[in-house]
Amino acid sequence: MSLRTSLLVVALTLVGAIAVATKLTWPFQLELDRERFFAVQAAIRNAPNPVIIFGDSIVQGAALPSKVCGLPLVNAGVRGAGIGYFLRHSAQLLGSSRPKLIVLAVGMNNAAAKESRQVDFENRYEQVVGSLASKAPVVVATVTPIKEGYFVSKFGYDPQIVPALNRTILAAPNTRAVIDLNAPLSGANFTIDGVHLNAAGYALWTGAVLRGVETALGCFKNAAVQHQDRRQLRRSVELSPVAVGG
Repeated sequence: MSLRTSLLVVALTLVGAIAVATKLTWPFQLELDRERFFAVQAAIRNAPNPVIIFGDSIVQGAALPSKVCGLPLVNAGVRGAGIGYFLRHSAQLLGSSRPKLIVLAVGMNNAAAKESRQVDFENRYEQVVGSLASKAPVVVATVTPIKEGYFVSKFGYDPQIVPALNRTILAAPNTRAVIDLNAPLSGANFTIDGVHLNAAGYALWTGAVLRGVETALGCFKNAAVQHQDRRQLRRSVELSPVAVGG
């Protein structure tokens, strides 16, 4: 056996050994952003009794406060995630944490062609909710409307599938409450590309999510403050130059 052949055999053996060791120490494969996975996992681990919002890029891009009702709020959005992602990885993300509340705001990517759309969405969604409900009360959120835009045409998002996804979400067992994110955003086009929200869209989205969380936790603001918040929110939407008719 030549020296070159011997070195090749040694190199292949080392590669095989590393692959086996990696598989033994890393029992699951991450199909999306690995850095984001570890960041979310660490944030959950380091927050005592947190409120966790699981979701996709819409959640990840939201400017959420660090606390709600005096509890740590963890933005656990993962760009590109569909319901299958949390079926595979929510247990690893949660670890031994003891959340006060979990919000599941996912489903948009299950309306994309790459996700085979709503195939088996109902079964997977109920599995995820059931698993999360064993850790903490679960609040689910409906999928926001899909509008015309670059992202929709490029990745094949189908707005006709959203109502079916939302029917599944509304009917899911083992939930404490539902946050309707579809109706508040169904009028104008509050997106930058058909899917991802613009500033006015995020104002509506964030307001609905926080009100839903506060209601579920029993710390919702009094009526006078609510009225003032709504007036400020409407004013910010009316003044926003990025909300266009859709």
